[in-house]
Amino acid sequence: MSAGLPTSSKPDPGPQTASFRGDMASLAVGVQTERRHTGCLCDAVIALLKVPMSFQRYFFQKLQSTSIKLALSPSPRTPSEPIPVQSSQQLALKVEGVVQHGSTPGLFRKIQSVCLNIPLHTKTNEIEQRVEPHNDYFSTQFLLNFSVLGTHAVAVEASVVDESGIDC
Repeated sequence: MSAGLPTSSKPDPGPQTASFRGDMASLAVGVQTERRHTGCLCDAVIALLKVPMSFQRYFFQKLQSTSIKLALSPSPRTPSEPIPVQSSQQLALKVEGVVQHGSTPGLFRKIQSVCLNIPLHTKTNEIEQRVEPHNDYFSTQFLLNFSVLGTHAVAVEASVVDESGIDC
């Protein structure tokens, strides 16, 4: 036997055991670190979920644009020029119009009719008509009576009525 080597038949567990214990300690530290990281991540997610999210109304609502172009006849050559009418006569006013939709007509609402209103200063001449457009075109006539002599301004107001009867 040699003098420098141990004579025991059992292997020396010294370095191997220390290495295994070191691995267990580093494993325990790694698990604790992983738990801290996971806890920190969970806390961050919970903090983000507690903040109320503000969505713009356009996220939930898509707007539909509809406009009406009107043409009145007789119409003056210039806006300030009056149209003469005798006191014993009535003015026949023809109103033609086109309903203009956005990029997709009837996407949310379908137009059932167009409500035309001519408000005048005298209550007897306030006239309202509902016209159903065909291929987005409508036409109607009004017969206006001016009982008081003078210059009168005539305006035509238009609004849209959808298929559920709601005046828009």
